[in-house]
Order: sequence, then structure tokens, then C-alpha cells
Amino acid sequence: AGQEAPRPEDSSRMSATTLRVSTVKEVLASQRDDEHVVLRGRIVKHIRGEDYMFSDGTGEIEVEIDDDDYPKDRLQMNTDVEIRGEVDLERDGRVTIDVDRITTAPNRMR
Repeated sequence: AGQEAPRPEDSSRMSATTLRVSTVKEVLASQRDDEHVVLRGRIVKHIRGEDYMFSDGTGEIEVEIDDDDYPKDRLQMNTDVEIRGEVDLERDGRVTIDVDRITTAPNRMR
């Protein structure tokens, strides 16, 4: 008897809401597939379809933003945004982010 240990799925849900903001440089260096991340920066280029280039000043990374989650007509280039998503290690070696949520971020301090 006694206390039950927390289930892994419960703790991962809790940590997803309290994630610290990472940098592109950190994500590219760690290369942890399926890691939940929060990034702040700007969408700087539309690559193709739902794929965009994201930059935060430490580097650039390709991000996939589903049209269902954030319609293209609402996405403005070079606007400060916060993205939450998962790291994807592609078969060709690229590191990308599958975006779960994107919001306009407050203007960064200059």
C-alpha cells in the first residue's frame, strides 16, 4: 500500500505547460527526437506548403505549421511569435519542429 508513483504520461503533461524557452542553437545541438520545446523568434521565410523557416537570432530551423492550426493568411513574416511543438529528426538528418501552437509574442526588448 502507500502512495502511487506518478504515471509518466501525467508528468509529461505537466512539464509541457511549464517548459522553458529554448533557442534554435540548443535544439539543433541536442537533437532529441519528440522533445517538447518552446521557441521565440520570427518566421522569416515560407519554404513550401506548410513548411517555414524560423529564426531566433541564434540560428534558423525549419518548422511545419499545419494550415488547420494557423491559416496562412494569418501568418505574417518577421512578426515576433512563440511556437510550441516537438522536435522531429528527419530521415535525411535535418532537424525540424512540428508546431502544435503558434501565438504572437510580445515585442522583444531592443
